[in-house]
Amino acid sequence: MGDPDRRFAYRDDRILIDSERVLASSFPMVGLVVSGGQLEILRNLVNYGGRLSTFVETYESSTYLAPEEDDWLTIQAILADLELNLMGDENVLWGYAGQWSERLDEEKDGDGTFVKTSAAVPVGYVYVLQSAFLVNTSGPRGHTYIQVNDGVGLHYLEHSNSLPMYNPLTFNGQVALKEGDTVRFSMQACIDGDDLRLGVLGYKMKIVGA
Repeated sequence: MGDPDRRFAYRDDRILIDSERVLASSFPMVGLVVSGGQLEILRNLVNYGGRLSTFVETYESSTYLAPEEDDWLTIQAILADLELNLMGDENVLWGYAGQWSERLDEEKDGDGTFVKTSAAVPVGYVYVLQSAFLVNTSGPRGHTYIQVNDGVGLHYLEHSNSLPMYNPLTFNGQVALKEGDTVRFSMQACIDGDDLRLGVLGYKMKIVGA
């Protein structure tokens, strides 16, 4: 692409965008929530992003130079991603990425305290715990806990001093878990062969850009 093809005269009715600010933006990735009317405006405005004359690489006294071919192709790739976001149906509020459900049932091996944890939250996600339960179907037992382990300490969600047989300890609420966090279940004074049933339910949120 030669200079004549890239040179444009200034016009009062033309909004210009500095190409370097698109190619090497200092802004972090953000998530936006817009109304239907705002989305209609944005969908139509992206048309101007497909015009070479919209972007400026070099300002001159009476004319300006648009980006060179390689930079122009990069800008068009960025524009294509924007159009997909605006025209597509993949944008879901809060980055919802599916249900989180784990059943962790186990038969106790040996007498003593039973301890089990959920899988750790993976890189690039936040999990929201909405429900958790632990029940012993073999008999009444001792102190029972549902906790969150955030790598620094244990945070109590529910506790019972003495849990009767078939009576579940349950948590219902809304707790956000970051990368590496787990839900921890424990029950004291269990005996060998106890039938323990437990699990978690919630949803996953994918961190945009992770």
